[in-house]
Amino acid sequence: MDALTRAVGAAILIAGLIAGSAAAQEQGAAPVERRSAGAERIGLMIFPPLFWRPPAVGDEVERRTLSNGIILYLYPDRTLPLLDLVGLIRGGRLYDPGEKAGLARVAASQIRAGGTISIAPDALNDELESLAASLELSAGDEALEVRLNLLSRHTERGVKLLADVLLRPAFDAGQLELARGRLLEELRRRRDNPTELLHKEFAALHYTDRHPLGLEPSEPSLRSISREDLIAFHRRYVRPDNLMLAAAGDFDTESLVALLEQSLGSWSA
Repeated sequence: MDALTRAVGAAILIAGLIAGSAAAQEQGAAPVERRSAGAERIGLMIFPPLFWRPPAVGDEVERRTLSNGIILYLYPDRTLPLLDLVGLIRGGRLYDPGEKAGLARVAASQIRAGGTISIAPDALNDELESLAASLELSAGDEALEVRLNLLSRHTERGVKLLADVLLRPAFDAGQLELARGRLLEELRRRRDNPTELLHKEFAALHYTDRHPLGLEPSEPSLRSISREDLIAFHRRYVRPDNLMLAAAGDFDTESLVALLEQSLGSWSA
């Protein structure tokens, strides 16, 4: 038996003796549960079970319709002095023409960022900031989403700004070029993101170019989008018969409905 074999055998023997000794000690001693003082206090706490049921239309949520067909869902909650107004407009990415993939996204951003006929883009930003309000539009697969969030004491001014943005967007040419530049840079950066590339390739393989969800914005499609395209998109999709609004927060139902009727009720398709 050489020296290496003897050394390995000795190591195995010692390990076995140590393991056997530890096992014998564990069998002879009662297990001790060790808990910190904080864990002890937490163990004494008792919490009632939590139950949550989403507000239901016809119960907490009231459904109304403005004179021009805009559907309202109203959920007053005076807990905090805030108002959240969310609208859905049918007309998202699924409605993009194939040669202008990305149109819905560009249009949604420019309805807000391009200012209105009466308020320049920077002036609109400044006024919303002075109200501590947020007014944004975004495009999903099936709809545009418009969201207004503000302190309830500024509800009247906020709703009037919302109406101005939806009804009278200016589609400022300079803002359109800024948005186009940002989107083109996003396209370039996607090549550095494996996850983004995976989503893009999966959509192309799964949906193919025969389905809108298989079409991704490209440099040619983004460069082809003009101000006239945005105006046509707005005229086609941003209409009262294509809009639902939901309000939640600190408001009186009758007062808010009257304000929305005054601001949006004369809007026709």
